[in-house]
Amino acid sequence: MNTHFKVVDLFAGPGGLPKGFPHSTLTASAVRNSASVEKEPSAFATLRLRSFTRHFTDGLPEEYYRYIAGKAGRDQMIAAWPRQWLAACKETQRLELGAAGTDEIIDPILERIRDETSGNTILVGGPPCQAYSLVGRARNSGIADYKASEDKRHFLTASISASSAS
Repeated sequence: MNTHFKVVDLFAGPGGLPKGFPHSTLTASAVRNSASVEKEPSAFATLRLRSFTRHFTDGLPEEYYRYIAGKAGRDQMIAAWPRQWLAACKETQRLELGAAGTDEIIDPILERIRDETSGNTILVGGPPCQAYSLVGRARNSGIADYKASEDKRHFLTASISASSAS
């Protein structure tokens, strides 16, 4: 029996972190990205578009290539493939982790995924490093009245750990 896993990608950025799983000891068919969460608008737009492309098994449609080339609008691509776009919208969330109300959106999604896989869920994430990295600290030091102890990015992984443990 082949075990299947669903991946939940938090702090997803444009969505590259789960790409490494099919190249590990797991096969590509055994791992499916099922939910992704990102706050930053341009990274989220890329994340959703990448999700859209995963919903095609026989190659990407011409409308996608026309959109990427700037020869057609996004609305035209969506109109041609509404089922795949709806699936991408269901799979991706533009949310700020740790913000009020976010748990009410994410918790049911996580519960559904856990139920669908009997717990075979892989949680990945690349928390924002601006609060930790040397470059981030240098940039933050140039911000008037910046206090590291009040930077909520320091506490995001703790809130996610508590939420995913339940």
